[in-house]
Amino acid sequence: MTKAGKIGIVLLITALLVGGSLIGGILVGEPLPASAEEQVPQIVVTGYGSTSVSPDQAKISLGVLTMAPTAREAQQENAARANKIVGALVNAGVPKDKIATQGYSIWPEYSYPKPEEKKAPSIVAYRVSNTILITLDDIKKAGNVIDTAVAAGANQVQSIQFLRRDTGAAQREALQKACQEARQKADAIAQSLGVQIAGVQSVQESGSATPPPIVYPGAKMANVAGSAPTPIEPGELQVNASVTVVFRIK
Repeated sequence: MTKAGKIGIVLLITALLVGGSLIGGILVGEPLPASAEEQVPQIVVTGYGSTSVSPDQAKISLGVLTMAPTAREAQQENAARANKIVGALVNAGVPKDKIATQGYSIWPEYSYPKPEEKKAPSIVAYRVSNTILITLDDIKKAGNVIDTAVAAGANQVQSIQFLRRDTGAAQREALQKACQEARQKADAIAQSLGVQIAGVQSVQESGSATPPPIVYPGAKMANVAGSAPTPIEPGELQVNASVTVVFRIK
């Protein structure tokens, strides 16, 4: 190999080593300095707010349970009573599209022999359950609807749910209260530490909960068929919100 060729190889190797060092430096990189935002002193607080709203809708779950020696007999009796219930509700002013089938089931009732008899269980009857869901936009009619259904043959009242169809305004009010509480907390902390609030770094809504429905189980309505109207008290719903606020301090 000529002298010029050897010099060219040396230069090529040197260039590759230098280039590799630069590439390695780029790939590995140097630790980035902390950003200015991360170095700003902060106070982080969470504020909570809530407000009450009156429900404006009721959902009533009721139905009829029948039992007979055969599934067909239990089904026929159940259908007749369910149709009578629906008809009575419609006559009482409940729109037909506000009445929906919520559940339907058929299951056998067994007789279990004594262990010494060494016999298999036998079916002695069948139960049929038909559950209807009624949606009322006038919650004052809830008691009358229950009375009407029971008088028509309903023997099950599963539950009553009271809801609010639009909770937007209540949620905004709860959020405002949550922000106010967050600022009050931050002011108290800053005053205790001898610092001042310089501004808001960030705000995050931690959660805004729509009110769960108020549910009255059927077990509390055992005597709905009495002569007096069934009293139903809807109460109020709570709307809750929370925010997490990062305040800059100086």
